[in-house]
Amino acid sequence: MPFRLKLLTPKGLVIDEEVDCAYFPSQKGPLGIFPDYDTTIFSLVPGVFKYSVSGNWHYFAIFGGACWVKKEETIAITELLEDAKDIDLPRAKAAKERALKAIEQGGGVKAFAEARAALNRAEARIGAKSLLTGEKK
Repeated sequence: MPFRLKLLTPKGLVIDEEVDCAYFPSQKGPLGIFPDYDTTIFSLVPGVFKYSVSGNWHYFAIFGGACWVKKEETIAITELLEDAKDIDLPRAKAAKERALKAIEQGGGVKAFAEARAALNRAEARIGAKSLLTGEKK
């Protein structure tokens, strides 16, 4: 018994489907949502968002937001969502290396926060693309 999944970005409604299950990145790790899930609201963190329709998985990098789960539907809001099909894996890996070097170099609180955010984005992209292609991270 599927449930309705809606995902909104500043560009509008980007996903509106009946799905079997969905997994969102949360502060406590991946959170699986299934039909008749209890009502809850939680924050999204950068990571891999995936959902299944009739056994077919769809993978995305998501960069934070919020999720409202009700028994009949789940609504997620995020600033940015990238389909794993559109992610350039070599570019994401290069961004990860740049972020790691920036973290190692230091440079103060602001520089660290910016590098950490860049690292989180790169890891989300790498994770989504790796799930899609079956490649190791």
